[in-house]
Amino acid sequence: MGEGGWYATLRKPPYNPPGWVFPPVWAALYMSMGYASHLVARVAMETLYQPTFLLARGALGLYVMQLAVNLGWMPLFFRARRPVAALVNIGGLAGLLAGMTWLFWEVSVEAGSWVMPYLCWIGFAAYLNYGIVMLNPGDRAAKSKESSK
Repeated sequence: MGEGGWYATLRKPPYNPPGWVFPPVWAALYMSMGYASHLVARVAMETLYQPTFLLARGALGLYVMQLAVNLGWMPLFFRARRPVAALVNIGGLAGLLAGMTWLFWEVSVEAGSWVMPYLCWIGFAAYLNYGIVMLNPGDRAAKSKESSK
């Protein structure tokens, strides 16, 4: 996950894990998100109570939105080499995810529990992203000069 090249040249914040940690963590998080969304979808399909149905539908809408925003982080950070833009992205993701977690919890405490590790991981990922932005000011300056050309 970007261990070589540009990423290897960046200064990293304390507690930055080795690259091999990310694939299994993300696999576990995507499985837990999928299971949580299944629980919410099941409530939506089985309930006869309109407010619960609408709450579950809103929760699933936020789920899809946060997935789309999540998908944008890696290309911004690694392909475009835009850690500041990636930080803005992860901030938006954290907001969507906090709302989604709350709604999941309202629909099903079990579903909310399954996405809590994801919320925590995004907080940690935002810390790492912020640390890279702060520890590599020259990279920000180089990117802003490139974009002004």
